[in-house]
Amino acid sequence: MEKKRNALEFNMNLLAERVQQLISENACLTQDQVQYNQEYSELVNRYKKIKIKYDQICDTMKQRTSRGQQLERFIENLQKQEFISIEFISIFDKRLWCSLVDFITVNEKDNIWVTFKDGTEIKA
Repeated sequence: MEKKRNALEFNMNLLAERVQQLISENACLTQDQVQYNQEYSELVNRYKKIKIKYDQICDTMKQRTSRGQQLERFIENLQKQEFISIEFISIFDKRLWCSLVDFITVNEKDNIWVTFKDGTEIKA
């Protein structure tokens, strides 16, 4: 993913340089303005499309980094617990519960879903 982000960034830089070059040429040379505007618009549109993909990849990378940090904290919390396996859990542990559960969705009285931090969903 890092390579794809770098490639997109490289392409955006090339397009930005080409736009600047096109603007400079237009300022110094007499040109057909219809053709100039068409080329300028094409370059800007290509840049915008690449920028959208670039931003999506950056967002995905941020989410994955955040998810990794979340999992690290979860593992640290588990290691701090006084039990070694689930067999030893005999009472409700609020800290363990909070470290496992991301959110709970209540649709109706008998339609409750628990979503865990790893993305697993179960009907409660």
